[in-house]
Amino acid sequence: MKSDISMREPITEKQLMALVKMFNAQDQGPVNEEIGVFIMSRAYLVKHKKGDIIHKAGNVCRVMNFLTTGLVRGFIMDSNKELTTWIVVEHELAAPIISYVNQSATIENVQALEDCEMITMDYDDIQELYLKFPDFNRITRRLFEVYYSKAELRALIARFSTAEKKYQFFLENFQELSNRVTQIYIASFLGIDQATLSRIRRQKKKLV
Repeated sequence: MKSDISMREPITEKQLMALVKMFNAQDQGPVNEEIGVFIMSRAYLVKHKKGDIIHKAGNVCRVMNFLTTGLVRGFIMDSNKELTTWIVVEHELAAPIISYVNQSATIENVQALEDCEMITMDYDDIQELYLKFPDFNRITRRLFEVYYSKAELRALIARFSTAEKKYQFFLENFQELSNRVTQIYIASFLGIDQATLSRIRRQKKKLV
């Protein structure tokens, strides 16, 4: 089920501060007040129910989503099987980045794994924000650096030779997901089957 775009709402000052906090969490300095005013005038709040498809494969991503509450995953379809490509939590970007940056169609779907709220801005408005406020380029550069650092960690998972090593690496680098994401999506994210993940988790419990 795809959320109706009519569910968008203006953002409040409290929600703007949540977004500013997200920027500041990436080691940025205070956000320029004029930038805040611009964001208030262009950004909007979108709510998604658990299970909603936020972005559908084949479409171009024309918005950037800043997740304020909830859990979101990306996934692709391969031989009628869903393969989870990424999972994000609050204070992270929740969009198919390659599609957004290149303004090209993507093979990725984006889905809410919990009820979610996200502050969203249209691509054209963000481009205008870059032009009017060069400081915002620095802010988003850091956000993308964090995003791609995590993307590299996801890529490294695929290089490990055993399921046990994949899961251990997952626990070390994605601890915030281990007790929040259902087993089926963790297994898909790691590229292993669910039965194998269940076995590994049982073995780890025995060792505790």
